[in-house]
Amino acid sequence: MRTIKMIRHCIRAADTLEGISVQYGISASDLKRLNRLWQPSEMATRRYLYIPLRMCLPKFSVANIAHINARHSEALRTRQVPTVSPIDLVE
Repeated sequence: MRTIKMIRHCIRAADTLEGISVQYGISASDLKRLNRLWQPSEMATRRYLYIPLRMCLPKFSVANIAHINARHSEALRTRQVPTVSPIDLVE
């Protein structure tokens, strides 16, 4: 069985479907379909949205995600304010 790498986006209060779709470079209609969001109000009841890595902008490669997460961890380790948010990659 083939596994699909997905980005798990933690939904924040200010997030919009359109904003998330622009952030990751995926169409809003694909994002709705893949996450089974049939009504616009359903996003408010979710904690996460899942975005297939293969449908994202090139900057969301596995190597870049590892680099971003390492920078975030290093900032926390050295007690600095992180300038990047970690990206949760799931299969």
